[in-house]
Amino acid sequence: MNQNTYTYLPGISPNLYIGNYVACLNYQWDKTICCISCHSKNIDKYSYTFNDDPFIDFEEAKYHILNGARILNQLITENKTKKILVHCHAGMNRCATICGAYAILYKNWSADKVIDYIRNRNKYERNLLAITNPVFEKILYYLSNQKDKTSYHIQYLNKNIKFIEYNEENDYQTQINDIIKKK
Repeated sequence: MNQNTYTYLPGISPNLYIGNYVACLNYQWDKTICCISCHSKNIDKYSYTFNDDPFIDFEEAKYHILNGARILNQLITENKTKKILVHCHAGMNRCATICGAYAILYKNWSADKVIDYIRNRNKYERNLLAITNPVFEKILYYLSNQKDKTSYHIQYLNKNIKFIEYNEENDYQTQINDIIKKK
């Protein structure tokens, strides 16, 4: 029973949920991404913390959100039928923004579409707002406004995340190796 602890996001993925810390304690999840210190007994969890602070540094927040979206993409790709919960303390901002970033980067949704969708689903299922942190919302618009996202790859090197435009003359791995050598 939901009891207002989680929200189902079937429009993004048929096995995706966002929720609060109470939802995480529920054993029905096959995989979890925890954005707070988590006491879940789920064995298959990915845990890292970052603050839901309206004054959080844009680059720091972007790093955590993009990392969460990358992990979520991996989980969804590898676990088509498993229930996946992305959760934070209230189930409104960090987890919702990670799912929004996933939809923008991997499903080619616009920021407007994903923000409206997650807010409507969270309001309908839990009577709560979502993505109210202005920095997180700004990050979703930033990601959405990148050029054709299919020609970009997210690079995770030394906590610096950059969009790398794909150059058809060189393969992607060669470009990454060149960047690593320059560091």
